[in-house]
Amino acid sequence: MLFEDGVPPAVGGATDEPRPAGATVLTGDALELGRVGARLQLGRGAAAETARGSAAEAEAEARAEDRGDELHWWQHGEPIDAPAAGTGIAATLVDLALGAAVAADPAAQGARERAIPVDQTNVSVIVDERWVVKIVREWGGADRAADILTRLDRAGVGVTAALGGTVEWRHPEHGATTVALVTEYVPGSEDGWEWAVADVVDHLAGARAAAGTGSAAAPEPQWPAVLGRLTARMHEALVVGGHGAEAAELADARVDRRARALALLERVFAEAAPADSADARDPADVRLASRRKALAAAIGSIPEVGGEAKAGVGGATATAAVRVLPHGDYHVGQVLRTREGRYVVLDFDGDPQWSAERRFSVDGPELDIAHMLTSIDLVAAVVQRRMGGADPLAWEWADTARRQFLAAYDAAVPEGFVDRRALDGLIAEQLLAEIAYARTYLPRWRYAPDGVITHRYPATSGPLPHDSDHPNPQEEPWNPPAS
Repeated sequence: MLFEDGVPPAVGGATDEPRPAGATVLTGDALELGRVGARLQLGRGAAAETARGSAAEAEAEARAEDRGDELHWWQHGEPIDAPAAGTGIAATLVDLALGAAVAADPAAQGARERAIPVDQTNVSVIVDERWVVKIVREWGGADRAADILTRLDRAGVGVTAALGGTVEWRHPEHGATTVALVTEYVPGSEDGWEWAVADVVDHLAGARAAAGTGSAAAPEPQWPAVLGRLTARMHEALVVGGHGAEAAELADARVDRRARALALLERVFAEAAPADSADARDPADVRLASRRKALAAAIGSIPEVGGEAKAGVGGATATAAVRVLPHGDYHVGQVLRTREGRYVVLDFDGDPQWSAERRFSVDGPELDIAHMLTSIDLVAAVVQRRMGGADPLAWEWADTARRQFLAAYDAAVPEGFVDRRALDGLIAEQLLAEIAYARTYLPRWRYAPDGVITHRYPATSGPLPHDSDHPNPQEEPWNPPAS
């Protein structure tokens, strides 16, 4: 079955069976899953427990206090690093979330589980080849995702894996948190860093072949417009009202967003040698430094938003009144595509580098839009690596794809839904965030945001300004690394 616009015509669970709604609530200062001999507790890790009575006890206690929001699992009286596949814990949590009877045989529970090593922050396990259960490691680690998925499920927009249910822990001192989140397993799917890149590689290869033979050009990928419409449906379901009690409780991340972006710019450039420095050895740092003014100018275009935004009051400096709970870490890698053409948005935890307050803040829909537009450019950079060298046709495709995404999004939402004035600055901020992430965690990724920045922003170092077609003569042109 093929899905029009990548969304199934009827929204439901992973099977035709009725799906229980809401959360299964467990209470106590610890959670006991007696059938599989498991215990979940807060704040004291294995190191602190095993150190009791030893010379290391005081040090371990101090470390445990520093990690007071961590969740720790024990099974059969022994600490375990995580409830991995085969322990029976994941299957038991799925049964609880679905309101099903919990099997009495621990071995049978474990046999229902299969590991998927894709979630580094939390633990994800496939159960019965029908469900994926996310088991959190920290207090509050799935609360945001559970809230957003519940909203999307109730709205019936069909842009995510169907929500099976949640397991909530109500602690007598610390309140409530989601400890397990159960969603539909989507087999036979790939994330966008695979399917999107492959589509564009095939398109550009076909276009070159057609140019050489005089035959009809290969059709362009249609997914940018599909994602534009899908994103619009997602955002409309996640709008937070301007004057309700809920809106009053949530911080508005649009306030001081320009200041945050400028602070990121300062941090990124403080970690890089200037283009004219004798210490500048990395060509990527040279290219970045020569584009600082252009990046700063883009960030400077982000409209100022004062405290009036929290109350939903417009003004000369306020952004659009529409506020949403954003995805927060929106890129093609967060979108699965199945063989039938269904698109499924994943991972609503927000940017892992955000503070807890930021994760639970509202923002404008333009945040996710800027992130996806950046992602389209990054796809073009990855495509060039796959194809073995810099290729202006990839950037031309990205220009078209960005326009298609925006046109499809705009056609699906009311006029004024998005503050378009903020997009250029938010895109620049996200590219700088990609640079910072690559430096700290994934150096091999640096080439992609380097390529986009080099292409999109003019170099201004040296005696005269330069543009991307006539780069600074002091810098090496960007080329993707060999695959």
